[in-house]
Amino acid sequence: SMDHCHDGSCDTHHHDSCCDHEHDDFYSQLIEMADEAWMEVLKCKIKDQIKTQSGAHLDELAKIVSDANHHRWKHKMEVRQGAGDYREKVRNFFNQGNCDNQGNCDNQGNFNNQGNFNNQGKQ
Repeated sequence: SMDHCHDGSCDTHHHDSCCDHEHDDFYSQLIEMADEAWMEVLKCKIKDQIKTQSGAHLDELAKIVSDANHHRWKHKMEVRQGAGDYREKVRNFFNQGNCDNQGNCDNQGNFNNQGNFNNQGKQ
């Protein structure tokens, strides 16, 4: 860090060369940052060119992809909702008071002691 120059790790004799080294690192970082910024600006300019040349065409493609993705997620949520409804129905079945915690049901229930459907049960 820049504080390295002032934390006593450099005695006065070596102070100048130590800090020159620290500052060289900092200057290098600034140059590196300038390179990155240059690339970002170039990327923006390229985007502008693409919008000018192909904007309308890409709008159509974007709509196609966006619509497809929308339908995909809508379907996913419907499936998830359906699974939730199914789980709730099963939970309600077991909470009707016919069954103990092990899932064994009395004579009116749909399950026998082994947890299998019996002949009288509704499947």
